[in-house]
Amino acid sequence: MTRQELWTLAGETVLVEWKARNKNVYLRLRDDNTLNVTAPRRASRAFIREFVLSHLDMVAKWRAERQKRPQLQDYRYVSGERFRLWGVQHELQVIEQEERHNRHVRIDGGKLILEIEPVSDVSERRKMIQDFFCQEFEQAVCEELPICERITQRQAGKIVYRSMKSRWGSCNVKTGRICLNLRLVHYPRQALHYILIHELTHLWEGNHGSRFHALMDRFCPDWRQIRSELHK
Repeated sequence: MTRQELWTLAGETVLVEWKARNKNVYLRLRDDNTLNVTAPRRASRAFIREFVLSHLDMVAKWRAERQKRPQLQDYRYVSGERFRLWGVQHELQVIEQEERHNRHVRIDGGKLILEIEPVSDVSERRKMIQDFFCQEFEQAVCEELPICERITQRQAGKIVYRSMKSRWGSCNVKTGRICLNLRLVHYPRQALHYILIHELTHLWEGNHGSRFHALMDRFCPDWRQIRSELHK
């Protein structure tokens, strides 16, 4: 069972969760700009309080980085807007053409090119861009998964994708089913590699204890740095 408390600390709204499976304390900046702490059941309130206070400078950096990123709901899908693909910013260039069958999205010269009819609305343009990102994601997974399976000596039972707000991936250790967050397509490719390694490692060790960390150190030596970047 997970125990939760909602705190106000140094002007921050903090959701604290004590979880039986947690071995360490983790801090995350949520999509609503509040903080989420997950901690082992044995962690005291005083310890968690000091942990949060000691990381407020890092939280400020995370917020500053987040403000640089355009939010999905703000896009109008017109020329000049910028989209990230595998950690690289691409300026959108919309090319209007009358033939519906010529609809197309591609990367060309560092730009994200969208060819679409002048009468198209925001929802149509959004779907085309999102479909393009999904195709890029699927292709990357097809390339990365065999590499990660060789490294970990474990095989995924099934790979599925979806947009998730609070998790980058999950693994069913009984079936080997791995679910990946489609938002990884906006981060450097090494983030996808790390998450695949992470979830495959759960097929060795179900929790996040010392054995899991030792395996991660062997399979993906810079995993802590990549995890830090993903939590910004």
